[in-house]
Amino acid sequence: MRQAEIHQDYYRFSEYVSLDRFNTYWYQINEVLNLQPKNVAEIGVGTGVVKYLIEGVGVPVTTIDINEKLRPDVVSSITSAAAALNAQTFDVVLCSRVFHHIPFSDVESALENIWQLSNKYAVLVLAAEDFRIYSAFRVTAKREKFFSLPLPLFLKRIILKVTKEHSSYYHNLWKINSSRSSGKNEVNSLIGSRFSILKCYPVPTNHGHVIYVLKKK
Repeated sequence: MRQAEIHQDYYRFSEYVSLDRFNTYWYQINEVLNLQPKNVAEIGVGTGVVKYLIEGVGVPVTTIDINEKLRPDVVSSITSAAAALNAQTFDVVLCSRVFHHIPFSDVESALENIWQLSNKYAVLVLAAEDFRIYSAFRVTAKREKFFSLPLPLFLKRIILKVTKEHSSYYHNLWKINSSRSSGKNEVNSLIGSRFSILKCYPVPTNHGHVIYVLKKK
């Protein structure tokens, strides 16, 4: 299995844990906790922030990652995770921003492993190809309201090509809508073969992160 090459500094706090990413953390953690799990498996350790916050409310988290330097509880690729856990299952399997680091041809295998690890539910955060302008307003003591205006993707490609930001740090192997084969309908079809999609929505502050809340079939 060929995986994306991730720069050694990719998970450095100042680079990876932005305010924008904290918004994504909040949405995925909120969806996990809404399912009232007694235990959680997290595929993809990242910085460890998500595990720390979930365990902070009393829910144990078992982490799985192919990168042993991130010190996961279990060292394994997503396509071998079920075997690595020896048939252990969890109330919720959380997998955030991992799929775009594996070939699209391995997505079905990854979903099968998540299905085997899950007692009932899974929460995914998938990367999506997107380009838009965001705006927000907030009244004192109220939550922010966000609005966005989508822009043509070809403009994004031109900007990335000019600034050379598309491959200097790490590269994605695919995203939702990055090609015809990985369109949202195709991705939903793969997911739907094993799970019922209870929710599917973009993070309001970053439509490049799509949240899926799934229930095993």
